[in-house]
Amino acid sequence: MKMLTDESVKIPIMQRDYAQGRENKRVKNIRSLFLDAIFKAINDEKPLALDFVYGYTDSEKKSLYPLDGQQRLTTLYLIHWYVAARESHLDDVVYPEINPQVTAKELLSKFSYETRHSSRVFCAKLSGFKPNTFEENFAEYLEQEHWFIPSWRSDATIHSMLVVLQAIHEKYSAYALTNAWEKLVSKEHPVIVFHLLPMQDFGLSDELYIKMNSRGKELTDFENFKATFANSLNLADKSEFEKRVDGEWTDLFWSLFKGGSGDISSRLDSGFMNFYKYSFSILDKSEYKRWFAWLDILAKQSTSDFAAFKDVLYISDNYEDGKVKLFFNNSSVNLFRKCCTDYNSERTTNPFSLGEQLMLYAFLIHLERNTSDFDVRVRQLRNLLSNSDDTLREEYRTALLEATEMLIINGISDIKNISGRHFSVTQIENELSKSLLYSDNDARKLLHRLEDNPLLRGCTSSIKYQDLSEFRQKASLFISVFADKCDLDLVGRALLSIGDYSQKQSSNYRFGIDKDSIWRELLTPSTSRKHFDHLQKTLSALLTKLNVDLPITEQLNQIIKEFTDSCEAKNEFAWRYYAVKYEWFRNSESGCYRWDDKVAKQYETIMLNKTQLNGYHWDPYLYVISEMISQSSLEPSMDYDNRPLIFGDKINAENKNASFVFRGGDQRLVAYARAGNLVQMEDAYEFPIQQVNGIDSEDRIKKCVKAIRDILAQPES
Repeated sequence: MKMLTDESVKIPIMQRDYAQGRENKRVKNIRSLFLDAIFKAINDEKPLALDFVYGYTDSEKKSLYPLDGQQRLTTLYLIHWYVAARESHLDDVVYPEINPQVTAKELLSKFSYETRHSSRVFCAKLSGFKPNTFEENFAEYLEQEHWFIPSWRSDATIHSMLVVLQAIHEKYSAYALTNAWEKLVSKEHPVIVFHLLPMQDFGLSDELYIKMNSRGKELTDFENFKATFANSLNLADKSEFEKRVDGEWTDLFWSLFKGGSGDISSRLDSGFMNFYKYSFSILDKSEYKRWFAWLDILAKQSTSDFAAFKDVLYISDNYEDGKVKLFFNNSSVNLFRKCCTDYNSERTTNPFSLGEQLMLYAFLIHLERNTSDFDVRVRQLRNLLSNSDDTLREEYRTALLEATEMLIINGISDIKNISGRHFSVTQIENELSKSLLYSDNDARKLLHRLEDNPLLRGCTSSIKYQDLSEFRQKASLFISVFADKCDLDLVGRALLSIGDYSQKQSSNYRFGIDKDSIWRELLTPSTSRKHFDHLQKTLSALLTKLNVDLPITEQLNQIIKEFTDSCEAKNEFAWRYYAVKYEWFRNSESGCYRWDDKVAKQYETIMLNKTQLNGYHWDPYLYVISEMISQSSLEPSMDYDNRPLIFGDKINAENKNASFVFRGGDQRLVAYARAGNLVQMEDAYEFPIQQVNGIDSEDRIKKCVKAIRDILAQPES
């Protein structure tokens, strides 16, 4: 205590955090032994020598910067404050013969930490604080005081100090001390002594000593950032930055990470740095005051539990009226928090995606400028982000940022005039076409529900309408047909029953199976796919047939039945009939089929498991037949030749446009052919399928299944 009459003690920034309050077993044992030694010395009034304390003295500032002894000095500071407060000596003059006006609390205030602003402020507050009580949970009592800032719990040094203060409180009671203060500050017989060795007396710098001693800590990225960033500012802005970065901005990040697992201090620092890097991926370095403003705005949001995000966005599967659903992978409503935890531009794929970055930027602009019609514009932005896969890339970042800013500030009309690639032109046109719907309250609500459907994700181009009445009718029906967990395979069959809605991409034709991702593509126009208009026309016809007041599933099944019954009655079996009738025909993982549409060979088809031929693929007709004939096998192909169906004693069956071809030496096949059921070819047997104008007039699958069963039923010679 006496050393504080001559100079201040400042724990320098390069030192590690106060560690004697750590709660692992080893440190607990060390802490207990150290405190026992000190309190026993006080109780017995026998001096305790604490060895050497090395430090560097700044004579101009009259300050000592300990380079070794930080932990012991901090514990002594806490003991002196506790005893002075417990025995009501904080306002007493300690050494009247040295300075008759300096009180204990004034001397204690000369001890400070420079590692963090929060640690420094805590020490200043603690030095002059007079507790009203010394209850059992003393550390918790301190945390409840009005001057204690909740975010301080994330400061490792403050946390350790609270732990040690609680331990001091318990030791003081256990030793039943009396008049401990007089013994601690006795000038003639001090119970705690140590030797101070100023480093300059040995001609060593603090940097060299740290390298020799290895007890200093390497600054974290965050501490380095704060020091470097502050030094780049003018004096006024530097002062403002230093005040806020360890004040309300620390509180902001504390509110994000409190209650989580792991080292909250580390997570807080990392979160701050992530947001800094995100911000200056948008801003120029000279725009730091705008960044200050963003942090101030977000700090205010933290007091309302980030209502600006929660009141506008949702991610649940259940539709929330008046809010906008996010469709980003592993997303969070609190985009600011997601940015702080996930932003990493050094990874090949940033976990805080470009779409999320743009959405957060939109919120920052809105909070910054209080923009009008934000509920509409942020929804339009969501729609654009969800439907601009071709342009939502890092190389188009500048144009995307400009487009986002223009949309949120001025509206969507002028986005197309921005130079560079940004959002999908098709989706911009889709957004502009919705203006009519916003004039009608019911239509607007239906539109929002429609846009939040996970298969549409904001793109309503698949639904054609002439007026508000038609839109309300079709939108309501679409929502019913494509409801959550609906039978997408059933919907696809009903659509195929009405017409060919398949779309062509490269050499493949695709129609819907029971898979969300495929329907998502089919319901969204793309320059890489042809015949989106076929989908629009067929979907419109389906919705026109349905009644929203009747069970949708029953109506879809009835449409399918009417189609298959009609085909069978007219003996017209085009490829759509087989695709609708037979479940195994639709057993493609990709929904992709390939046939040569330049010649009339629609029955020579490949069903692809992937979108390219380098994956497994089958002839879908043979695949269905194989599933129906238990005594057969069909191996998938990975080349351009489809492998035949195999049955009997290595009989091969191939599907051709107007026939099946059988090959093999099985005598049952020979006998079946001799009976006049097959047409003899040079090295095979043909099994013709009757056709009219290139369309099957008999069900080739049924006919082939019967033929194979008949062949297998022939007596073996």
